[in-house]
Amino acid sequence: MSGIIFPANLTDPANFPKNDTVDPHPLPLQQEPSQLLQSALSQIQSIAASPALAGAAPEQGPLLAEAVCEYFNYSTTCYDEYSRLALGSVFSQVVALGDMGGYDGQLLCAAQLSLCPMPPTVPLNLTDWFAKPKPNPLPPPKQPSGERLKVLHVSDIHIDPRYAIGYEANCSQYMCCRENTYNMASPDQVLLPASRYGAYYCDTPISLMLAAMQAIPEVTETLGTGFNFSVFTGDLTSHDSDNQYSRHVSPLIDMSDF
Repeated sequence: MSGIIFPANLTDPANFPKNDTVDPHPLPLQQEPSQLLQSALSQIQSIAASPALAGAAPEQGPLLAEAVCEYFNYSTTCYDEYSRLALGSVFSQVVALGDMGGYDGQLLCAAQLSLCPMPPTVPLNLTDWFAKPKPNPLPPPKQPSGERLKVLHVSDIHIDPRYAIGYEANCSQYMCCRENTYNMASPDQVLLPASRYGAYYCDTPISLMLAAMQAIPEVTETLGTGFNFSVFTGDLTSHDSDNQYSRHVSPLIDMSDF
């Protein structure tokens, strides 16, 4: 109707312009420091009051987490890390249940987003933590008996049932010793094959765990006598991305350890 002929590539699905350098793209004027502070505070308050984060539309929480990740370029795999199948659902619960306009929001901004200074530690009131007050004066300390005990402490085994012998153990993106990993310097040829008993950048293969458990009695000289007691503090599963975990993987690793 206007008689203007537009370039054909504006509607070309394969080759439409991505970066228009002809039209002006004005930027906002630089603000004073006080204006920047007030603007940032207003935006944080607006986010904290958003009904999508308060529980009215919880399905939007993972989408927000993914969008924030992409906007601030936290990762190249934002969907894998912050979708509903990964940390997105956890993020949504934290934001919905926490005080995003207060101390919780400050901690999240500092620890997770790295956009704010870390707030000071909140003082704890421990008066209601114990049924009885601390005795005054304190009872005398118990005297050591001189008996030595042998204690076995097992922790942080990190069993990897997906460990693949012979695959890249010096990969460019964690976690290594997997069939889908490679070194960017040699994507088509393995530079450091994963050995049967593990590698530095990999979690624990089952063969290494079995060998370690079998060696404990010999190394500690407890063969036939055992330990006085054992301490088991968990952390069994491999360091997979959250979207690679499931209700089936964790029990599999737990049962392998036990």
